[in-house]
Amino acid sequence: MAFRPGNWLPTGPTDLTIWVSGDGVHNGAPPSVGNPGPAGPNQGLCNNCLIDLQVAGGGTVTLNTGVTLTGGSELRVGPGVTLLITPSNATNPRNANAVILTDQNPGQINRIVWQDGTAKVDASQLTAADQFDGVYTSVENSTVTPAVFTLTKQIGVAPKVFQGTDPANYSVTDASNAVYGNGLSLAGPLTLANNSGVVSLPIIISAFSATLVDQNVVDLAWTTTLESNADHFAILRSVDAGTHWATLGTQAARGGTVATDYTFTDSKPATGASEYRLQLVDKDGTYKYSEIKTIRNNLVSSVSIFPNPAHNYVNVALGGKSTLNVLISLYNQNGQLVQIKNVQNAGGTTVPLSVSGYSEGSYILVVNSSDGSKQVSKFLISK
Repeated sequence: MAFRPGNWLPTGPTDLTIWVSGDGVHNGAPPSVGNPGPAGPNQGLCNNCLIDLQVAGGGTVTLNTGVTLTGGSELRVGPGVTLLITPSNATNPRNANAVILTDQNPGQINRIVWQDGTAKVDASQLTAADQFDGVYTSVENSTVTPAVFTLTKQIGVAPKVFQGTDPANYSVTDASNAVYGNGLSLAGPLTLANNSGVVSLPIIISAFSATLVDQNVVDLAWTTTLESNADHFAILRSVDAGTHWATLGTQAARGGTVATDYTFTDSKPATGASEYRLQLVDKDGTYKYSEIKTIRNNLVSSVSIFPNPAHNYVNVALGGKSTLNVLISLYNQNGQLVQIKNVQNAGGTTVPLSVSGYSEGSYILVVNSSDGSKQVSKFLISK
């Protein structure tokens, strides 16, 4: 078993007694420093540290002591890991098998993170007799003397809310069930944070692209792998290098934990360089942004193809600056590359391509410019 301050990484047996204190992590012994916070002196204190539960191949880590997270700490439940909360026979939250997420320092987020859909916090062994075991969020009211602490149980059995000025004497103020009820096995991926006391699920984007098509539209496409708490996506465009952003439209999120594909078309792309990004909005109004994709719509300014349909040849007329170099790629309807041509100083020229040896059907012509711009066009070959 290997321990080091600020990071708990089990490498041996997974049925563990854990003690966490301000100077590191201990196994099977009381913390070396007391906890001055609302959890009381029998709780271990994790101050500005990471408890990282990573078990090769997965397994169960048994919580049979108390841990209080302060100072921006995180308890991370890794892939395939189950954090099992066992009964303590405690008579107060301070002596219980509990994880307490405090808010004693404004702006410091203390949280539990389930890293993927196989990570779990399991309270199924708890019964009505184990009312003090579970996962709590803690709020301190320091405007009164002495300060009043309110513990809200997020995972576990009733009662739900405790309040008091002395960690040894919390009183019940709400006898209803905890938010996630009795006999719970709460699976990830998700985050439970001290500042809200609610589950906040991220939106994860695995792919995002922007493609200029026929100079008339920009096709945007993105794929999510997680959006369980997502509300919608806002599609944003900037034409002044990100100084200002305009909303082109929105799309409702579909939710789920499997790969989900979305598309959006900008039917009136701006001339010149445009930047696109997505605003990912959760149901609680919080949001984050995707990466930025750039489209240039003036340098390869007008790719036209004629005749269309083509028979023995097709002409590719290229606008833009005369100094541009382009790569012309021709693909058949199966997506196979059938012809490629490099053209130097291509702006303002017309490039003929022989297509007499190709079968009838739909073809795609892709023009990539040395300035980084790209244009995609479609045409037909008929005999």
